[in-house]
Amino acid sequence: MVEAATPHNEYFSVQFLLAFPVTGLHQVIIETSVVDASGVRWNTGPRATLLVKSFDEALQRHQQLQFANQPRQTQPPPPPHSASRSQHPSRTH
Repeated sequence: MVEAATPHNEYFSVQFLLAFPVTGLHQVIIETSVVDASGVRWNTGPRATLLVKSFDEALQRHQQLQFANQPRQTQPPPPPHSASRSQHPSRTH
């Protein structure tokens, strides 16, 4: 993907939207270059690398609803403790 901007007072700005058709982690590399009056591209930099995590909001909502609608399982009660022995080790002074 290439976006071009015309400088105004020695500054430029470009905005764009990237579509990620597959959910997951994606690496995006942004490079800046200058095109002179002859059409020659000069790779002047800077160059930046971004790690982008994309996800499907509809799928995420569906999974959250499924989890919320699942019947809750009760945990079994803990095993009974022996009354004849203490759970704490004895100390000697």
